[in-house]
Amino acid sequence: FSFWMIVFCIFIYFFYNLTFFTLFSIFFNTNFAIFSCLLINISMFVVLPVIRSIAEYDEHNYKKSNNLFETTFNNLSLTDFLFFHPAGDGYHIIHHLFPAIPWWKQRAAHLYLLKNDNSYLQACNRTKFRHKYTLI
Repeated sequence: FSFWMIVFCIFIYFFYNLTFFTLFSIFFNTNFAIFSCLLINISMFVVLPVIRSIAEYDEHNYKKSNNLFETTFNNLSLTDFLFFHPAGDGYHIIHHLFPAIPWWKQRAAHLYLLKNDNSYLQACNRTKFRHKYTLI
């Protein structure tokens, strides 16, 4: 992105929020509008980056080796889906093998490869949350 594109996106973000929360304060209550604005911005700029950094951190472990199937992980537990990868982006090995596959087709590609590619069966598919963390 160019500098001016970033400035434009920031301007649109603030203009949208100003309009949205002004309408909130007109139709509901000013205190409710302020509370909603704070809640959305704290969620977007504090909580979401922490959750995404945890999700990104747990997609690779390069200490093991240089092999794709040993250093990249699919995180497929229910907890991963609900908290860290709600858009289905827990199929991280698919992302590395076939980067052109959109996120909404990654599950289908994963199931196809499980049935039809013996080498894909060597991939680390974490299906339980307790198997996930190598942080400690």
